[in-house]
Amino acid sequence: MPYSAVVRAFQELVRQLLTQTQAVLNRWKEKLLAALGPDGQVIIDVIPEVELIVGQQPPVQSLARGSSENRFNQSCQALSGHLALGNIP
Repeated sequence: MPYSAVVRAFQELVRQLLTQTQAVLNRWKEKLLAALGPDGQVIIDVIPEVELIVGQQPPVQSLARGSSENRFNQSCQALSGHLALGNIP
């Protein structure tokens, strides 16, 4: 996977989040769900730990390869933007 380094970095950040209190996790859940919108499952497919924060997500619509890659890239950008601004301890 060409994104393996990015995925590993996200996994580590999510694992750090999972050590926080339930109140903190609830705030992150709201932030992440707002950022990912209906495409949360796209991120969960490559970073399964995210599901521990946001819960089970509905399946995403199948798209052509190029469109699917664009959706993945947009989801990664949304995730990274919120993680970068989130003051993770």
